[in-house]
Amino acid sequence: MKYKIIYQKDKHLDQITIPKSDLQYYLDNYAIVELKKIQSFKEYIANRILTLEQVIYLFSELSLILDSKVSLLEAINILIVGNKIPILNDILLAIQNSITNGQPIYKSLYKFKNQIGIFPMLFFQIGEQNNTLHENIKSLIKVLKIIQDIKSKIVNILFYPMILFVSIIITFVFIFNFVLPRFSFLFEQLGDNIPLATQMLLDFHSFLQSNWLLLIAFFISFIFATKYAFKKYPFQISKIIFYNIPFISKLYQQFLFYELFLSLNILLKINYKFQDALKSSKIIITNQYLNYKLDFVIADIKNGVSAYQAFQNYQLLDPLITRLLYTATKTDNYTSISSKIENIYYKHFTQSLDKMIRYILPISLTIAFSIILWIILAIMLPTLNMGIILK
Repeated sequence: MKYKIIYQKDKHLDQITIPKSDLQYYLDNYAIVELKKIQSFKEYIANRILTLEQVIYLFSELSLILDSKVSLLEAINILIVGNKIPILNDILLAIQNSITNGQPIYKSLYKFKNQIGIFPMLFFQIGEQNNTLHENIKSLIKVLKIIQDIKSKIVNILFYPMILFVSIIITFVFIFNFVLPRFSFLFEQLGDNIPLATQMLLDFHSFLQSNWLLLIAFFISFIFATKYAFKKYPFQISKIIFYNIPFISKLYQQFLFYELFLSLNILLKINYKFQDALKSSKIIITNQYLNYKLDFVIADIKNGVSAYQAFQNYQLLDPLITRLLYTATKTDNYTSISSKIENIYYKHFTQSLDKMIRYILPISLTIAFSIILWIILAIMLPTLNMGIILK
């Protein structure tokens, strides 16, 4: 870490940037007018971004300390003393201040939702309202580990295609900068007899050379346009993602409903009414379109419509899930049925992920090997043709 200081020297002001190790010297020997901490990019990231693993570790430590029968405030104080990560320290201090001032802890965590996610707020809220905070922290850890496992599977899906994509880019860079220049004389000698694969490669190279600035501008414009669309039309974009992207939308729906019924199941187990549990669980749903539809479902249930009929009216759930909700309505056994629905959505989601892995990897390999084969043919065929011409 470095510091930018403005200090008085020989009756005028000087400015200097110094490492942390030199700070005490300047504090002791000069009149400091202004002191400003300068963060490196690595420090900036460390101060603002938490991995899910770090979040799980934080709450696991807290749970372990609470197992020793100390108070929550004492446990937080112990964690503050041993913590060296700035953003975690901010979170712990926020919890400490809430306990000291008698304020709800979950409200103090809202400003950290980008770092820790929405689940800690939900579980702390439930725990504080029902005096089951320690048990809820243990449940929170289990849920976060499930989400970590899901994210790990998604990373595995994307890892090999990304490696192949990067490899292809490196291959093209090498071919265009080192191989094609060496064969340019040979290509010119062939004239109209140049093979189709070679001509396609040369045309592609020419296109990139002529339009690389345009392509970069298009890529940057696409990113900004996408961000603008998400900001300007969040509801419409949410609906498109929820319904209209082949295969991805179905996978996305399964994940959202798994999260919803996971939360519902936890709340029903501590004797929440279905309507109240659904209303509390809705906060974890980030898709605006689904949130909008759930508002209507909750309003219908509040007006006396059964949970089964309310979901049926807006056609949000699969027929199997709808039938299970019908059973729950008739038997008034929402807790057991919601647990089954949670397991069904989790099973369907993980199966869909596994199916995606089975399809994406061979498709990616086929595309990569096809491109490599095309490059090999484009380079080797002119050599063979020249040999034939010389004969």
